[in-house]
Amino acid sequence: MSTIIVSQRPCADWYEWLGGKYMTDGVADRIINFYYLIELKGESRRALGRK
Repeated sequence: MSTIIVSQRPCADWYEWLGGKYMTDGVADRIINFYYLIELKGESRRALGRK
C-alpha cells in the first residue's frame, strides 16, 4: 500500500502545526516506515505566472 502526504508547510514547522512534540511524533510513527522526502525550494510557480 502506498500513501502520499502533501503539505505546503516545511517539515521543520510540523511540530508547531500538529500541536507539539508528542502529537507530531505519534503521527510520524504511524505514517513513516520507509519514505522519500521531497522538498521543493524556490518561488511558487503560481507567483511566477502572475508576473
